[in-house]
Amino acid sequence: MNNEDKNLPLFEHLEELRTALIRISAYVAIASVIVWLFYQDFFSLLANPLIKGMASTGAKFLVTGIAEGFTLKLQICVIFAVILAFPLIIGEVWLFIAPALKQNEKKAIILVVPISVFLFITGVLSAYFTLPIGIEWLIKQNPQEANFMPSLSETLLFAVKMEFAFGFLFQMPIFIVFLAKIGLVKAYMLKKFWREAVIVICIIVAIITPTTDAFTMIIMSVPMLSLYLITIQVVSIMEKRV
Repeated sequence: MNNEDKNLPLFEHLEELRTALIRISAYVAIASVIVWLFYQDFFSLLANPLIKGMASTGAKFLVTGIAEGFTLKLQICVIFAVILAFPLIIGEVWLFIAPALKQNEKKAIILVVPISVFLFITGVLSAYFTLPIGIEWLIKQNPQEANFMPSLSETLLFAVKMEFAFGFLFQMPIFIVFLAKIGLVKAYMLKKFWREAVIVICIIVAIITPTTDAFTMIIMSVPMLSLYLITIQVVSIMEKRV
């Protein structure tokens, strides 16, 4: 067997990867056009929590750069395009990696991916609906003598970062179950150190949330603590099946 024959599978995989990336780019491009055509609706959806938070203060967004509105429009189009195309992107990733997986690995991914997506969406929505409280609290910390006019692009991107941060934070159960699967974590450990886990979760929430008031922190901490308790039960069931 010559070198060319040996390298053929690698080139085939690279070709499949290139084809998958082209299709993913096409999905995002088409979704971007859709978002562009209905931009005002998507903008309102993203800005709504911020507008609610600013309503009682009378503050309005400030646009200072000539191209700021256009740049922001492009950014929002890309963000929502990736979200809209996400199921198709996951499908392409699955088609690429599935042939290399064993049957039990395929079953695990089919189970884990929907749960992971659900937890991510739950985290994003949790941040989305609590942002008005946080934004209002932050604005009220400004001196009364100051004229508050937040940058439109910076404020919207701040909201997106917050929502995505909580989306990834809600992946905690998946991470803990993975550690349990490889033997680094046991159910009794999770039960024994639950007080420490509560403190760690509260610290992480305090760092990520845009406000330090107790009400917002409780709203964000309760789902995280609930997920932790559910994870303990999941790990316990896994250990009993072994």
